[in-house]
Amino acid sequence: GITRKKTFKEVANAVKISASLMGTVMA
Repeated sequence: GITRKKTFKEVANAVKISASLMGTVMA
């Protein structure tokens, strides 16, 4: 329930940050 939702949100945020870092490295 709450834990799963929180985890999903954290994972999504981590992915977003990872993608941002990847974009910076590529640039």
